[in-house]
Amino acid sequence: MKVTSIKVKLLLIFLPFVIVSFVILSGIGYFLSRQALSQSVEDTAKSIGADYSHRIESHINGAKVQLESFSSISPIYNPVDEQTLVKNLNDCSKHLDGLANIIYLNPSGSGLRPDGSKVKAGDREYFKKTIATSKPVVSDVIVSRTTGKVGINVAVPVLNQGQLTGVLTGSMAMDSLAELVKELKFQDSGYGYILDSTGTVIVNPHNKDVEGKLTLSSKTINPDLNLKVTELDSNLVNLFNKAASSGNQVRGEYISEEGVNVIGIITPINLTGGNRWFMVVNAPEEEALHEVNALMWAMLSVSIVCLVAAIVFVIIISRRIANPIVLMRDECLLLANGDLRERKRTIVSDDEIGQLVNGFADMRNNLYSLIFKIKDSTSQMADISCNMAEGANQNGETANKIAITITQIAEGATQQNKQIIEIREKVEATREHVHAGLAEAVATLEYATGTSQATNEGIKSLQAATDQLSCLQDIVKSATGSMQNLGRRSHEISSIVDIITGIAGQTNLLSLNAAIEAARAGEHGRGFGVVAEEVRKLAEQSAHAATQISNLVQDIQSETDATVRIMEDSMTQVDLQVSNFDTVGEVIKKATDAIVQSERNISSLQSHLEILEKYSINVQEAVATIAEVVEGTADATGEVAATSEEQSASTEEISALSRNIADIAEELKMLINKFQV
Repeated sequence: MKVTSIKVKLLLIFLPFVIVSFVILSGIGYFLSRQALSQSVEDTAKSIGADYSHRIESHINGAKVQLESFSSISPIYNPVDEQTLVKNLNDCSKHLDGLANIIYLNPSGSGLRPDGSKVKAGDREYFKKTIATSKPVVSDVIVSRTTGKVGINVAVPVLNQGQLTGVLTGSMAMDSLAELVKELKFQDSGYGYILDSTGTVIVNPHNKDVEGKLTLSSKTINPDLNLKVTELDSNLVNLFNKAASSGNQVRGEYISEEGVNVIGIITPINLTGGNRWFMVVNAPEEEALHEVNALMWAMLSVSIVCLVAAIVFVIIISRRIANPIVLMRDECLLLANGDLRERKRTIVSDDEIGQLVNGFADMRNNLYSLIFKIKDSTSQMADISCNMAEGANQNGETANKIAITITQIAEGATQQNKQIIEIREKVEATREHVHAGLAEAVATLEYATGTSQATNEGIKSLQAATDQLSCLQDIVKSATGSMQNLGRRSHEISSIVDIITGIAGQTNLLSLNAAIEAARAGEHGRGFGVVAEEVRKLAEQSAHAATQISNLVQDIQSETDATVRIMEDSMTQVDLQVSNFDTVGEVIKKATDAIVQSERNISSLQSHLEILEKYSINVQEAVATIAEVVEGTADATGEVAATSEEQSASTEEISALSRNIADIAEELKMLINKFQV
């Protein structure tokens, strides 16, 4: 369907641009915010995993440090007798922190407890590894022969001047590690658990039933566990294998053993002796993305409100632009119908539209004055043509009377040859003057024709001016729309750049303060230091986004330059319109000159006819003088009669031309009367 309303055209031009701009800006903002929030959640999970990994390492290392301090006691690394050794072991057991008991083993694997009872541990792998390497070792999860509980053993070599004299071990129950992991909180329902080097769950406060029975290195699940899934998600298995092979912290999304989509972080726990555990931190994906979804709805609501406001603004601007143009269109239609009457101006402004209205009003006033003058001149020309026709008729009657008189004096014409010759000369002169009058009448007709052509040219020039006026309207419309649109976009984007830059600077400052506080906290602040570093990176990304938006502002400046060029084109069209109006003035001037020249020719024709009348009187007097004596001039008199008939015919032609001029003047008057002045 063809759109003819300029209001609808403006809406079709501006609304898609506004809608697309809002959608793009909202999409970019949501995408960047989603990335930032997702990265923040991921960094938080990584920090929690790293923090609890360090806590577990510190907890186990604390036990190792205790045993090393005990092994440096002289009665232990160089015992005098068994009784002294037992006494010192008993003293050390009173100061245990995190260890359930302590055992001294000699190189053969036999050992003593603090209560003096003996134990055999030579078959334990941790004992063999300590003897072989003379370095501290943390065992795999085992059942303690002393306490009967599941736990681990920490073994340190007992050295006397560099020589291995025994092994000091202490058992650590998994309950203490479970209490530590139980404190872990991630999102609302997130939790953590510990895997050994084979991927077996060794600590899981959230579900103790899987401890020692669930292994992440394969998809197989023990049916006795009665879990919600029959096999582990391959993503979880691959994630563990990746962490085990790389020794680095890894992140992934998978379905947990409880059948819930979760986001998980697996962090290695490097233990003494080369043993490696893994700390798993996970939380439901829905909880992790809760803030992202809340942000999405918030941004969607704000975008809809802003979009509705922008649409209302565009509609108002379109009306303000289109209403003056519609009024100008109505004025042009009235002018095209010949209505030149002055009306009250409803548009008063100093912009291009106001200048256009003023120029149109001036053009209408000038046309009013011009048509009024042409109408008055046409009336005068019609009156003169009527008078000239009456004079021609009178001359015709006079010529007829002359012919009758010449016939009456034909009998005496022969006796007055001299007078006849004189009469002949005068009649010949009369014929020449009549011929001259005819030529002037023809010239009058030609000038009248020129007047008609000049009027037609004036109409064509007015049509060209109307076309140029329409072109100017389109250019002014386009330029005004571009300027307003770009000005608004520049202000909006500048505000956004200021906000983003301020947020980036404040975030960078906060990350710096957090890094300083983390450094002060030492080992315990390492996790906060990592978070501070990631926040600083986010601040730099925000600053980079602000730079990109600044580039968009420069692009808008380019569009402003294009709008300036459009305004220059508009001025060129205005100049062309002025030139067309000048052409109309010249054409109308030619028409006026033609009418004036017609008046002069008619006046000259009247003078010739007066001379003809004088000569006719002289002929009449001469004929009267010789009427009594010239009776034999029949032949000459016949010639004079013929000449009189020619004169009569010429007079009739002049009369016909005068009537034609009167008809043309009347027709021109009817055309002029179409204009309402």
